[in-house]
Amino acid sequence: MRSFRILGLALLMAVIGGCSSDSGGSSGPVVGWLKLTLDTPNSGDGSILFKIQGGEIDSIAGGAMMQRGDFNQFPTFMRVVVSGNLTDGPVAYILVPDTRDVAAYSVTVEQVAVKATNAQRALTGYSVNVAVDN
Repeated sequence: MRSFRILGLALLMAVIGGCSSDSGGSSGPVVGWLKLTLDTPNSGDGSILFKIQGGEIDSIAGGAMMQRGDFNQFPTFMRVVVSGNLTDGPVAYILVPDTRDVAAYSVTVEQVAVKATNAQRALTGYSVNVAVDN
C-alpha cells in the first residue's frame, strides 16, 4: 500500500512540475528527485540498511535492482532497507523540495548482508552517493 502512495505522489509531482510556466529566471525551489547510488566492494550483496539525513524528504522510490524495500521516516532522517541483487548503481530515489540543496543530504550505510547466507558484511568500502537525477 505504501508503494502505491509513493508512486501516486511521484506522478502528482511530475504533473505539477510539467505545468510550470517558468521562463527560465526563477529563483524559487526546484522540486525533484535525487538519485542514491550504491558503491559496493563485493558481489553477492542481498540487502542494505542506510540512513538519509540533511533535509526534507517527501517520498522515496526504489531503483531497478530493488526487489523489496521499506523505510521509516523520522523528523530528522529516513532509514531505508533495500533487498535484491545489489550491485553498483542506483538503489533508490528521493523526492525533495529543492534539488539545489543536494549537498545538504548525506547517506550513512548501517548494515549490509550477503544474499545467500544473510551474514553481515564489514562496511568498509560501501557508500551511497547522492546526486540530482537528470
